Amino acid sequence: MGAEPTLAWTLQRPAAQYANKVATIDRGTGERRIWSEVADRVNGLSSGLLGLDLEIGDRVGALMLNSGRHFELWFAIPGAGMVMNDLNYRLAEEELAFICGDSDVKVLFVDDNYLDVGRALLNAYQAIEAANPERLKGVFGSAAWTDKAQMPDETLKNPIEHFSKHTLSLANVPEDELGNGYEYLIKQFADDSGHTAQEFYTNR
Repeated sequence: MGAEPTLAWTLQRPAAQYANKVATIDRGTGERRIWSEVADRVNGLSSGLLGLDLEIGDRVGALMLNSGRHFELWFAIPGAGMVMNDLNYRLAEEELAFICGDSDVKVLFVDDNYLDVGRALLNAYQAIEAANPERLKGVFGSAAWTDKAQMPDETLKNPIEHFSKHTLSLANVPEDELGNGYEYLIKQFADDSGHTAQEFYTNR
């Protein structure tokens, strides 16, 4: 008798046998993905998680409706050796924050289908800080994520969608691209406000 099928096997098999056939149809957007595309996206998500400062067995949360992206997380998270904590979006924000803190969620994926992007980011950051008080307390600060006049949803979503298309692991991004981008933005912000870049650096 052969080895017991694993969760990865349940994706690898259809990706190999039915590569060009439709795997998922998102009822909300109508978006269709074929099996080979789903497998590639799952591998990319797993690689992205492995590129973060995470360890095997860490908890990764998902606050999402049923969708193609949610489906992919069910394979990507355990594929990276981590544990998926699938959260109930009907719970109150305080309950979700408690669950994330109590289960020590290190990363939280949030669906914007039912939450304002700014509120979702704020809740996610607060939950991540609460789960990692020694390393991340105060890191995200108190930016006005929910002020749509200052930070419209599109402004927040565009960079997230952009970076989600890339695997930001050390192997794929050997240089500190994010750090370089951060320094560039600080300089631009300083120049526009008539200050020096040094005044905007923080020890956080």
